[in-house]
Amino acid sequence: MTEASSFLARPTRAQYDWADMELGLFIHWFPQTHDDPMDRRTDNITDPAAQREMMSHARLERFSARQWVQSALDLGAKYIVFVAKHGCGICRWQSQYGEMNFKNAPYKDGRGDPLAELAAECRRAGIRLGIYICASSATYGAGQGGLIDDPERQAAYTKIYKGWLSEVLGNYGDIAEVWFDGSIELKIEDVLRKYAPDAMVFNSRYATIRWVGRRRATPRIPSGTPWGATTRSPASRRRSTAARTARSGCPSRWTRACAKTGTMPAKTAYTPTTKPIRSSRWTT
Repeated sequence: MTEASSFLARPTRAQYDWADMELGLFIHWFPQTHDDPMDRRTDNITDPAAQREMMSHARLERFSARQWVQSALDLGAKYIVFVAKHGCGICRWQSQYGEMNFKNAPYKDGRGDPLAELAAECRRAGIRLGIYICASSATYGAGQGGLIDDPERQAAYTKIYKGWLSEVLGNYGDIAEVWFDGSIELKIEDVLRKYAPDAMVFNSRYATIRWVGRRRATPRIPSGTPWGATTRSPASRRRSTAARTARSGCPSRWTRACAKTGTMPAKTAYTPTTKPIRSSRWTT
């Protein structure tokens, strides 16, 4: 065994099985896709009444989870990662927390659940399901990582977010992967251990996989392993991930604007950095 190989990270069985799937389909979908008027109802997004009014336009007349899964099969994908909640705060499932979810949508007379339909189609087709559930939320003024500058509001939001996470990981069957895009600073390890102990976790202090490359589709490190060949402890990897997120122009500017103003900007320009990201934490 060489000196270098003695400390490089090696995959667990679960990481190996995840990597062996090779190809997945990422679905980033908004109810606005099917109903343009929702795009224009973005003022006062922290107001529950405004949230209910916004969701009242989610009719989803052309939504088809079966078509999505068939597209994944046609692609040759072995799993799907679905954006269940992004930074604006719309929950694409029936939730008991808050107003911005499908219990307040006219889709199937308020009983529709896009996530449940997708999970059922994935099981039918033998495709695994992953969940993307952003920690930031404009509906509660939570910025990057799910943080709020008021301790009382922070405690309330943490409880809500853990409720959301428990719902999506505990009510929809086997979960292959959990995405915390933009990282997460909330303490949710108990939820992960209870409902998805074998799922791969992308980003954050809980990460078991990480971003290998860049938007240019090239890896930053020679090994190119998704579990990260690092020489530091898991805590250091968390700090490293957070530092790279801040330097890479992550879309946190958008969520910070939402948290500050209580509205969703109509359009925000996003210009990723062109500077290479250097870190002594990567092995060479």
